[in-house]
Amino acid sequence: MKWQAEAFWQFSCHFYPPRKTTFIYLQDHYQLNVNLLLLALFLDQHNSYIGQANWINLIEAISESELQINQFRHRRRTAKTQQSPDYNMLLQRELELEKAQQQLIIRQLNQFSLDIQSTVNNLHQYCLATGVKDMFSITEALDKLAS
Repeated sequence: MKWQAEAFWQFSCHFYPPRKTTFIYLQDHYQLNVNLLLLALFLDQHNSYIGQANWINLIEAISESELQINQFRHRRRTAKTQQSPDYNMLLQRELELEKAQQQLIIRQLNQFSLDIQSTVNNLHQYCLATGVKDMFSITEALDKLAS
């Protein structure tokens, strides 16, 4: 299957808003990448599975873009607390960087051979690939995303 970046973006724009608090919690407390969390959920909906080695490949492939996004996120959050007029511009630029990162993810994903297994949970596989030590502590948050 050839994955499409626009389909992933549209899924994300629909899926993210009602679960924003949970995504941000996982991002801020466990340094998980929201786009990769969204990818895990997107793939689950398509009954497709990525092995842990490919999750590690994805994490490495987006590491540079993740640094850039984190810099903008920090600037945007600072602007928000200072009620800066630059906040909306920074937010828009951060969203553009997020979309570009999703395109990078899809390009990488299209190089993988994916398994079709409906019993494997991509969220857990992604978290294990990141090295999250205490899966028990984040299971409730992951379950909120998957529901």
